[in-house]
Parts: sequence; structure tokens; C-alpha cells
Amino acid sequence: MRPVNGTPLLRLYAERRRRHLERLDPAAAQARELRRLVAQARLTRFGRDHHFEKINNVTDYQRRVPLRRYEDFLAEYWRLPFPLLTDVTWPGRIPFFALSSGTTTGATKAIPVSRAMVRANRRAALDILVWHLTSHPHGQPLAGKTLILGGSTALTRLAKGVHSGDLSGIAAKTIPFWARPYTLPGTQLALLADWDEKLERIAETAIHEPIRVLSGTPSWLLLLFERVLTLRRGQGAAFPELELLIHGGVAFAPYADRFADYLRATGAATREVYAASEGFIAVADRSPGEGLRLLPDNGIFFEFVPVEELNAPRPTRHWLGNLETGIPYAVVLSSNAG
Repeated sequence: MRPVNGTPLLRLYAERRRRHLERLDPAAAQARELRRLVAQARLTRFGRDHHFEKINNVTDYQRRVPLRRYEDFLAEYWRLPFPLLTDVTWPGRIPFFALSSGTTTGATKAIPVSRAMVRANRRAALDILVWHLTSHPHGQPLAGKTLILGGSTALTRLAKGVHSGDLSGIAAKTIPFWARPYTLPGTQLALLADWDEKLERIAETAIHEPIRVLSGTPSWLLLLFERVLTLRRGQGAAFPELELLIHGGVAFAPYADRFADYLRATGAATREVYAASEGFIAVADRSPGEGLRLLPDNGIFFEFVPVEELNAPRPTRHWLGNLETGIPYAVVLSSNAG
């Protein structure tokens, strides 16, 4: 069933948001974002421990708040009250934990996800469409449906009002009511844990739906294209109405040629995102290959540590106000995640 075309309303929002982003001073926005985060978290245990009431600027923050890895937060703040984190590192009760495979230790991490972070992720998703409409002013992304190809949306109940699972599952559980008619797969399909069965059933559903936007990791999306084309017996485009393919998670270059073949029939655009369990970091605002744009006003304060100093006892901490180009950095996040 085709939903009511929501693009005209989206276009009004996109025009206002685009003008705001084009006028935005990234460093000033980051300074404001840090002050906002500190003010909101000042009465938490973490805020009291670091005297947030005395922090007025980036220098104060970097002097009072040392860098920590996930394992440090777990040991010092999260492990003992887990899963009931209330006013610990973010105000209120943390309702979700996003399970993420560790890249350093290999152990699964349970990343706190506050409701503020959920709202920030929604705004970031809208920014993707803002930049799409900026470069494709006649686009109609909400004239059909968006298919998000992610992991299982099944969540595990840890305590009353507290659940854990894939970030895609958290996103599915918290999708706003207005977006539900535009989003696939439906609840029952999204809950499937068996990947092969899930892919097959999504493909069977997709051939009957007006898919305008596709989102997922390139390797998974390729499998979906191949399965849909098999069901269509190789006739025509896999998704005849597709206008935007959103990808992230891994480098796109190894897959670019194959996607070019699949997208040629519809002329669909591609747009890369940098979304992690810890927060939504960046969105492509230009053509493919021209880099990504940080989201400086969306619940995250970014710091940058030279990679060669990662294991130093007191590494240099840059931010957007004094960042240098051409240097490999590790990104450090201070966010509303929890």
C-alpha cells in the first residue's frame, strides 16, 4: 500500500534545516553543544564527580574530565547498578542498551542509549534526506516507502522499562508514529533472527512495495538486490522506484561497481553515513567520494586524539576549534547516550 506522499512537508523542513546548517559555525556549535550537555548532566553522579557546575567552556571540560574508554566507564560507573542506570552518567533512567561487538577487546559492549540519543538519531536520519533533497530538489523520497535492512529487532528485557539489543531493534521500537507508514520491514519480519529466512521474506514483500529509499550495509544490500532480481526473473530493475540508497558500516568502494549496475536503471543516488552504537557521527552532504559532514549540533561533543598518542598517559585533545587537517585522529565522543 502506498502511503500519502509526505515529501512536501519534508521539503519545508529540509529547506529550513539546510539554511541553518549552511550558516552554522561548526566550532561555535560544538561549544554550545558541550555547554548544553554539561548543563543537562550536572546533577548526575558523573557530573557531580567532575564538578560540572564549574565548567563553562572546552578548556574547563578537558581539564576536569579525563578521557575514558568504554571499559573504564563500565568499571567506574555502569557495572554495579547495571541494568538500572538512573542519574549515573545521564539524567533519568536509561531505557536501552545497544549491543555492539568490541573492536578492541572483541567482547560485546552494552552501550547505554538514552531517549535523548534516540531523538538525536532521528534528527540525523532527517539530515540524510535534507542533503538528498539539496542535491536532488525534485526528489520524492516520501512518495513511497523506506526499507531498512538491519539485524533482528527483537529486544531482551533486562528490567522493567529497560531492554537491550541491536541498535536497529531499538530504532524500530522507538520509530515515531508518523514514520511507520513509510517504513519497512513490518514488525513481524523485523523480529526474525534467522538471516536467510528474513532476507527471503523481505525480498518477497519488497517486490510488491513502492520502495523509494533503501538503507543498510553494502554487503547485505547486495544480497537483497540479488534475491529480488531472482524473484523478478531478471526482468527490469530490482526496485523500479528507488531514488536513494543509504549505506554505511564498511567502505563502499569494493561494492561501488556492482551497485552502479543495479542502480543504473533508476538513476538512484547513493549517500554514505557514519552511524555507530555510540552515536550518529556524520552524513555525506555532497557527491560520493567528497567526504562526510560531522553533525556538530546533535547531542555529541567531538574530540580528536592523534592516533600515535592513543596510548599516551595524557594525549593531546583537539576539538573543532583547533583541529588540524592531514593528521590521523581517533574520534572521542561525549554524548547524550548515557
